[in-house]
Amino acid sequence: MLNKLTNIQILLAIVLFLPTLSQAQTVTNGRLVFPTLQALKSKIQQLENAVNTTPETTTEIAEGVFYEPYPALDQFEKSMRGFTSLRSIALQDQYTQLRAGKAPEDLVSLSWISDPIQTSLLNVNRTIQVEDTIFYLKNSHVTVKIPKANEQILAQILKGENIGKFGKDVVLDWGEGGSEPECSVSVDYSKSFLTSLSGQFTSQGAFGPSATYYWDFGDGTFSEKKNPAKTYNYPGIYTISLTVEDGECTAFDYVRVVVNQACIPVFKTNDGGTPGMKCFNVLLDNLTGHVISYKWRFGDGDSSNLENPCHVFPCDKSYNVTVHVITSNGCDMSFTQNVNVSSYACCDKNIREKDTEFTMELNGGKEKIKGNCKDAWFLGIISNVNAELMHYTRKGIWWPTKANLRVELRGNVYQKDEKRCLCVNPFNIDCEEEKSAWRVSCKKPISGKFRTWLDNPW
Repeated sequence: MLNKLTNIQILLAIVLFLPTLSQAQTVTNGRLVFPTLQALKSKIQQLENAVNTTPETTTEIAEGVFYEPYPALDQFEKSMRGFTSLRSIALQDQYTQLRAGKAPEDLVSLSWISDPIQTSLLNVNRTIQVEDTIFYLKNSHVTVKIPKANEQILAQILKGENIGKFGKDVVLDWGEGGSEPECSVSVDYSKSFLTSLSGQFTSQGAFGPSATYYWDFGDGTFSEKKNPAKTYNYPGIYTISLTVEDGECTAFDYVRVVVNQACIPVFKTNDGGTPGMKCFNVLLDNLTGHVISYKWRFGDGDSSNLENPCHVFPCDKSYNVTVHVITSNGCDMSFTQNVNVSSYACCDKNIREKDTEFTMELNGGKEKIKGNCKDAWFLGIISNVNAELMHYTRKGIWWPTKANLRVELRGNVYQKDEKRCLCVNPFNIDCEEEKSAWRVSCKKPISGKFRTWLDNPW
């Protein structure tokens, strides 16, 4: 009777949520389309509420029988005709691997995205549409935004075309802190540009021989060479960008270059060797006379009068750094450059470094608990942490089973004070074995006030 009542509760909860879960969004070319950003945010909140309030069944799961851990998400996905979610495909693949004899810790996921609500909204190509913009989650650190729902551009990108070729027809969102350290590129250029129209651009990064390069020189010309030479037709200040594609890696960098113009205090930026630190030096080749004074403004409220200062930035984000120079020959000029700070000392990197994935054995190795806690950056609008636990038992093969392992999907990552970002990891999952019943109880301690940021917290 208890099992029947519990199943009735589940059915009623799902029925109550279905009216709100099925409205607003439609399906086009196999992907979900939301009319507004607010509609997407509301849907995410509805799904979160449905997942966290739908009662779970206490019925034992037979070995080899498909187990749906999130019935509310399953019902939502089935209500969207013509749509197959990444979550459902990945879940089926996990069970295929278990049936083939894999252990829980050896399962290979089809997606790096661990948040089940996010994968419930994405199709197998990891795309979703808001208004007339298609979002394509290319990899763990790059989201491609395609305006005007351009299906032709999406098709070319899915076939492997270098994203840089599409220029302003697409927008790249690098999440918090830019490219991953193991997937990054830096751009440099020769000093000859300061006093002439010609020079050389170079790229630095650990890429294989099949990597593709796409340079945009800021004057309407392009190159696909790794280290191209360039001659400009006119003096000026140009923004040069480089996109590198190497398998699942997409790396991007850009630099502003002053070409054959005097009295502009161009400066270079280098990592300072400690978390969050950047060092700056003005290139003096195109300045006349000796410098009388320097005034630096770092974009975070701090400043310096040093010639070549180093500065520790508080957060992983982009800052507009400005230097104002006065020389003995009357050069009185400022130059501003955008500086991207990406450091393990700051928020999203700290969370990534603290990511946990574990497998623990119980009952003499007959049971296993697999858990993960990961941060999630979704479409450039949502930043949070989610945690999951799954209990497996083994008779012939490993298979999911029920235990008292429920952990709420959401925990919130970022807090912000006036000066700096504070990095916290609320999912300190503590699993303790109750030997008398071979049960596992998991607690999720949270300190302070947390909330999910539905917009960039900076």
